[in-house]
Parts: sequence; structure tokens; C-alpha cells
Amino acid sequence: MSNNTNMASVTQSSSKNPPILTAGKITPAVAHAWENACLQYFKHNDMANEKKVSKVTGGFQDPIVSDWYYNDADTFDAMSFKDFLILFRARFLPKGWDSAVLTQLLRSRQWEDESFEDWVLSIEKLNTVLRGTLSHLDDTRLRVQIATSICEDLRFACEDEDTIASFKDWKDKVLQVDTVCMHERAHILRITGAINKPKSATTAPTNRGTSNTKSPRLPGLTDGELKLLRDNDGCFKCRKFFIPKEQRGRDKCTNDFPDAAMYCTLTQADVDAAKHNKENTRPRTAVAAVTKIPDDTVYSVGAVNLESEPLAATTEILGTGSASESEYVPSPLTPFTVQHIPWSSIIHGTSSDSVLLPMLIDSGSPAVLIGSELVTRLGLHHRKLPQAFPLGDVWGTESKDSLEWVKLHVSTEDASWTSRTCRAIVVLNCCYPVIVGRPFLKSNRLIVDHELDTVVDKSFGRDICKPAPPPHLPIQRQLDTRETIPVATRPDTTALLRELEQCTQQHLINCEVTSTDAIATVQAIRQRAEDLAYQGSLKSHNTAMKHEFHDLFPDDIPHLNDLPTNIYHRFTLKDPNMVIQHRQYTCPKKYREAWKHLLDGHLSAGCMRPSDSPYASPAFLIPNADPTALPRWVNDYCALNANTVPDMHPLPLISDILTDCAKGKIWGKIDMTNSFFQTRVHPDDVKFTAVTTPFGLYEWLVMPQGCCNAPSTHKHQMFAALRPLIGKICHVYLDDIVIWSQSLEEHILNVRTILQALHKNHLYCSDKKTSLFLTELSFLGHCISSKGIEADLQKVEKILNWSVPCNASQVCAFLGLVRYIAPFLPKLADLTLVLNPLTTKEAELNFPTWDTKHQTTFDNIKSLVCSREVLTVIDHDNMGDNHIFVSCC
Repeated sequence: MSNNTNMASVTQSSSKNPPILTAGKITPAVAHAWENACLQYFKHNDMANEKKVSKVTGGFQDPIVSDWYYNDADTFDAMSFKDFLILFRARFLPKGWDSAVLTQLLRSRQWEDESFEDWVLSIEKLNTVLRGTLSHLDDTRLRVQIATSICEDLRFACEDEDTIASFKDWKDKVLQVDTVCMHERAHILRITGAINKPKSATTAPTNRGTSNTKSPRLPGLTDGELKLLRDNDGCFKCRKFFIPKEQRGRDKCTNDFPDAAMYCTLTQADVDAAKHNKENTRPRTAVAAVTKIPDDTVYSVGAVNLESEPLAATTEILGTGSASESEYVPSPLTPFTVQHIPWSSIIHGTSSDSVLLPMLIDSGSPAVLIGSELVTRLGLHHRKLPQAFPLGDVWGTESKDSLEWVKLHVSTEDASWTSRTCRAIVVLNCCYPVIVGRPFLKSNRLIVDHELDTVVDKSFGRDICKPAPPPHLPIQRQLDTRETIPVATRPDTTALLRELEQCTQQHLINCEVTSTDAIATVQAIRQRAEDLAYQGSLKSHNTAMKHEFHDLFPDDIPHLNDLPTNIYHRFTLKDPNMVIQHRQYTCPKKYREAWKHLLDGHLSAGCMRPSDSPYASPAFLIPNADPTALPRWVNDYCALNANTVPDMHPLPLISDILTDCAKGKIWGKIDMTNSFFQTRVHPDDVKFTAVTTPFGLYEWLVMPQGCCNAPSTHKHQMFAALRPLIGKICHVYLDDIVIWSQSLEEHILNVRTILQALHKNHLYCSDKKTSLFLTELSFLGHCISSKGIEADLQKVEKILNWSVPCNASQVCAFLGLVRYIAPFLPKLADLTLVLNPLTTKEAELNFPTWDTKHQTTFDNIKSLVCSREVLTVIDHDNMGDNHIFVSCC
């Protein structure tokens, strides 16, 4: 079986978006799947015939397929979708592909031990790939082909079923006959198995760990596994490869069915391993070595677990592959299996559900693994791995790579030994709750002794798998021993009591001095409980308010039809006759697919449309800070902005906003989602927004980013919606809205008033970035709380960690950041006078030597930052207590 990693696939995020055909080799099955996805997309979106080809071809991610389409896009777009599929298959599928699929269908035969239902399903899947071709079989021809290809037992049993006219009824009847035949085969197999089975097997005691547990069911064979077994002489019963034909089948195979608990999906690696073992195995000459096998030996191997017993050590006449043909193999040999080292420990989590669980010690595992169900049960915190951890074929071909890890902390049942915290990778399906690998053994200095079945801690020299030894009790002295002690060596009891009394009195004095006020402790606990309850009520109010106005918090960009029409973005040009035409920037190939994805999203939302404007500004993409997110779209409107009359709508002063916010005791913050895309561009000015892309010229129907007057237009939009409320209960700064109140009841009323105004003006907010009920607020680089206004801790930490400047630019950057929190730092100007000469043009050309006075000033500024005070509003009742405050006039 070929590797499927380079195969193309079909994906579709939703029925509203066209299907995506990923890069890779296109097979008939892939082409058929893409055709089905396209037809469903046309049906769901009621697509016109002349637009079908142009809508779905944007989903080609393979550069070869895209290049083939764009070379003659106009001709393809004018075709019907059916004619386009004919050309598509003729170009990317091998010549005669339909004949090859038909040949595979006609050569397919049902094996004796193969289910009729599974085999017919594989035949019908092949026939669906041939839909629309002359090789496709109708129900009559397909029935004839199935009837001639089923196994002999089933064919003889179904000779009388030709009177059934319907293909569906005939197939159901044959399926019933096949079910009866399979039950008869299973019954015969049970009878013959009971005859050949050793007597002791019927009376063998049942394992206590599995007596009341239903054994897992062996999964059915997949299409890939069926093809592997057919192509490599495999047996459908034992699922092993390269088995002689006379030893294959339910009745002929002497091997048992695979163990369902240990079964893994068959892959090409299993075929290669079986082929390698077959080539390296040579027949050996039997040597007279007689071994007596007990009568009560049970020939069965169960799933390996902590409670299963190892097989008895048996002796065989085996060849090693390296000795001579007549070499005598000594007896006895090693056992086939050995019991795992049993270890059960308590796994600690954030929840109270920390229970005793079995753990598998695997000294060969390079990682510590833990099941996802146990992680959820214990409430462990998920963390992202720096890169995906491949699980390999042990977890099956359908398993995905692990992307998360948790902190693992365990202890023995008696708490006599506790491990160090180590990192465990979370897997979806794990054979044990925890697989202890080498990182755990290494960090805890554990040595696994396979001969003695012990796991010894090097630090204490004890086996952690066994209970802790009892503590050493002091030997009680006998009464007659005390009588033999000389009188001279006995302690002075009077002096001892006097010294003990002095120490006790001093200890009581120390306890009284350092004792804690019980009333203050109870008040602190009560205050903390009230704070937690208050925070819980704020969260419930936040959820309820968002639910009440759920239409204001959409998941995606609002459609153009849902945007307000009272305010438009206009372009007032200095020179109306100036035409802007710039060449397109080159786009790296790795960003081409992402750009197409962004463009399709804007087109579906109505934000853009194809353009024939004489204006053409370039556009490009820049990488996102998050490597998993799409890059950012940037419009280069430099030339257009230079020819645009600026809009002078002022921004509110940050000091005024902070002064009003400091009056409140409870706050709320609203962030507008895609704020610029919520304002339409005037129809007469849409032509100015045209940008060049690798896929053609497009123009914006909403206000694009990059226009010099876009912030001013957005301020017009926000002030038109909230003008009566600004300065009274809220402030607006660009796309952020801050609300303040004196009490919870007042804040509920204020928040509802703001949201009703936004709803009336068709303005939308971001659910993720909006918090409507807060007791502490981070806004405009400041922290606002009941204590007052404080500098942002991130900026303070950045100042304290600033290295010594080496040039004028670094000095300017340092002073600029320090002056941002200047209101919190008294007498800052006196210190910055020493560093100001280092920011001049002369210093930029020839930076002076950093001497002692510069370093002293630099250190003093950091010390001043550490002793910063909190800004508050003026307390007119206690004017003498006002030291640092912001004006509220």
C-alpha cells in the first residue's frame, strides 16, 4: 500500500464556503469526493449555472491545478460544471483510469471468511467513482457481477433468489443467507475447538480482574486492511500476512483471533515486518531433544496487564539463525512473556478526586503519557506543547499527534514517598491511566531492576513498589537497668525543673507578643468570602447581559447588509485629477493560499468586490505574531493619503478619561469587533479603495485599514451613537468603550443603556474582549481600581529591566517610556535633565561616553519607578490628605 501522506484530500469548513482541494496526488476517489462536495455546495447556496465553476475553483490549493485553471480561466468559467469535470479528470487522472477501476471491480472476489456486507460495500464504493462514465454499472449489471463473484457456499444458497426483481431486496436476502452461513461456521468452529481444547482449559480459574468485565470487541476490517490482506496473502481470521492458502479462512486457520485489547490497525509497516521475518526464517534440522509438557498446560495468551500471570516456561526445538544446523539448544528457554512490575500510586490533581490507580512502568518509553479522561477527572491544567508529539502506529492510523501536556505529581498509598513534579503528554486513548517513562524515572532517580522486579529510589535506597518499612521503635528500658545507674551520674531534678519553668515562661511571653488578633483574622476571612461571592455575582451578571444582547456579539465579521447607513467614509482629495497607479508587490508562495482564504472571507461577507477602477494601490501580507493564525492584510494607501484632505476630529484626552473613570467603583470595557469594517464607504468613493492582489483588482465596500481618515470616521460613528452618554457614564477611545458606575444596580442600568444604543445603531462588539462587570480595569496603559489609578505593571517591569543605552535612539526610547508614567513619578524632570543631552542630533552622530553621572541618574530613575505612588481624584472633604491627584475640573 502506498503512502497516503502526499495524497490530495477534500475539506470544507461549512456548507456556505466552497470545498477545498488540498495539494497532492489526485486519485479517482478524491475527484469523486470533490465532485460530491461541490454539488452539495451548489444545492445549499442555490448557485446559478454560469457561476458554479468560478466559485469552486478558488478552492484549489495545489499550485499545478491552480496554474492550469488560471491559464484559461475565462473559458473554464463559461463552461457548465459537468463539462469542466470532464476536462478536470482528463488532465489530472491517468489515462484509462475508469478502465482500471472497472477492472479492479470485476476482479474482486468474496473470500470464504469475508462478510458479504463489507465486500458488497467495497464494490459499491468503486462503482460510485465511475459515475458519469461509460464504465459505470447499473443495478442490473452490478447484481450480475456480485452474483458471479460471491463465495461458492453463498452462491449455491442463493440460486433460488433470481425471482426477486429489486436489487435492494435481493441484496438484503443474500445478506440474510450470509448471516446464517456465518453462524453455522462459528458453531462448527466452537464444536471443533471444544474437542481439540485441553481439558484443563475448561476448568481454569477466571481472572479476578476480568470476571465481571465484558471483553472488548474486535473491530471490523477497514477498506485499507482488506486491501493489505488481499495483496499480501493474508488471513481474515488471524489477520496475519503471507499465510498459505490451505491455512487461511475461519475453518482452516489454526491461529486464534487477534486480542481486541491489544489490536492495532494494520499498516504497510506490518507487511514489511512480516516479509522481513519470512525472508530471515530458515528451516532447521530437528535435534533429538525430548521435553515433557504437563497435561494441564493452557495454550492461550491474554492481554498483558498487571494482574495476568506469565506463561509457564516451555521448551522447544528452535533455531537461532546463527548456530550450526546440528547445534543442540539447551533447555529450558526464557518464557514468552513476563509480568509487568505492579505499582499503584495516588495521582494528585486540583480536584479532590485523587484516587489510587495502576501505573505502567516502561523504562523504554521516551516520554511520560497520561490519558485525557484522567486529566479531565483530576482537573489538571492543559498546556500547549512547543511542537506536536507523534504517537506512531501503536495508537492506530487514525490517531492524531498529541498537542498538550500536564504537570504530574504522584505519591505512594501510604504517603511515604512523593515524586517530583514532571511533565506528562496527554493522549486520547491510553492502555493505562499513566505510562511512566524515562523522564519520570530519571528525574526521581529511580532504578528499575528487571531481575528482582523492583523500582529503587537511589536517594533513599527503598523499593517504592513495596510498602514502607515500619519505623524503628526505641527499646524500652528495663526497670532494673535504672537501679544500676550510679548516683553521681543522675541529673539534678531540681535544677532541671527550674530551667524548664524559665523556658516555659519565656515561651509564653513570646507567644503573647507575636499572637494574632483573632477578631482581625475572622474579619479578614469574612471579607475574603464576601469578595469571592461578589466576584461570582459579577460573572453571572456579565453572562446574563451578554445573553440578553447576544446579537451584538457575532462570531464573525458582520455582513455588509447589517451595517448602519447613517455615516459613510468619504475621500476628499486635494487634487481630484490625480490618478494613483502602483505596481503590485510580489507575494511569497507560502502566503498565496492564506491570501486567497482572506479574500474569500471578505467576498462572502460583502466587504469587497472585483473592481475595474482606474485607481490601484498595492497590498501585501505580513506574518502574524501567532504562527498558527493567518497573516495580516496591509493596504498601502501612502499615495492616496498624501492626496487626501485630513479629517481633524480630535481624540479625547487620556487624562480626562482617567479622571472620570477614577470616580467609579465598578467598571465595564467593550471592544468593537473589526471596528473599521462596520462603516460603509460612500458609493461614489469606492473606486479610490481599489487594491491589487495576486488574484486581480478588488475594491473595498467597507472602510479599509490604512486610510488616514479611518480613525476619525470611526469616531464620528461612535459619537453619533453614544453622544448623549459620553462623559456621563462612558468614554470612547478609538474602538474601546469604558463604562463606570458607583454601585452594581447603577452599573446594570448603565451597561444596558450602552448596549441598547449600540443595538439601535447596528454596531457590534467582540465577545472575547468584552467584560461588562469589573472591579479592576486595565485601560490605556493604566490600572484603575478602588485604590485609584496605577501605572501598568508591564511598563514598570520593562523600565526596571531596561539595559544600559548604547546610542541616542535607546535613550529616547527609555525616556519616552518613563515619561508615559510621569504623573506617578514626582521630580522626574530633575533626573531626566542629565540624560536629555544624549538625545540630540550631535549625540546621534557621536554618542558620548556613558560615565558615572549617567549611570547614577539611570539607577535613580529606576529607584523612583519602584517607589511610585497611586493617582487619585481630589478629596474635597480632606484637602490636606491630597498628595498626588489628577484634576477633576
